[in-house]
Amino acid sequence: MPQSPTRSIEYFSAPQRMVYCLRRDALTKMTKPPKNRPIQAVQPKWQNVPESRRRIMRAIRSRDTGPERMVRSLAHRIGYRFRVCRKDLPGCPDIVFPRLRKVVFVHGCFWHGHDCGQGVRIPAKNRRYWKEKIARTCARDEAAEIALRKLGWDVDVFWECELTNHADIKSRLLKFLGARSKRIWSGSYDKFTS
Repeated sequence: MPQSPTRSIEYFSAPQRMVYCLRRDALTKMTKPPKNRPIQAVQPKWQNVPESRRRIMRAIRSRDTGPERMVRSLAHRIGYRFRVCRKDLPGCPDIVFPRLRKVVFVHGCFWHGHDCGQGVRIPAKNRRYWKEKIARTCARDEAAEIALRKLGWDVDVFWECELTNHADIKSRLLKFLGARSKRIWSGSYDKFTS
């Protein structure tokens, strides 16, 4: 079988050269075992995590969480219709009211670094990782909120710890979205009562 002609490394662009060199080095390391040492398989970090912890972490979802569903349910009961997780908006807001140009984020206190008791707590193991992760999430949330405001959207954030009283959530939603007059159907298609 004829071999393809080899190209000099200058043929490639700078990023391609870097990838090529990294691949070449990786292949060299893979094909040539170190002298007088057996080859050891590298264990991924997650293999050291207990199965119970892995099960807990797999159960955590990024959308359709309990607090998010509760806020959506209350907004729907009030009479508002909305879209869920619009990916075309910065930050992929949890609840979007397109007609009103308003969005609602429902944040978990731990994951988004709230200043309540649950949000301040950092796991004892791998503290540096968790601090960096939560700091990145806070920065991303702030950038998304700024970008949405620049696009002309109003933003409100509901924290998980604040969602204990349904009446408070309902009044806060009404204040943010504006009072809505209920149109009650009187039985005829041309007669509505307010």
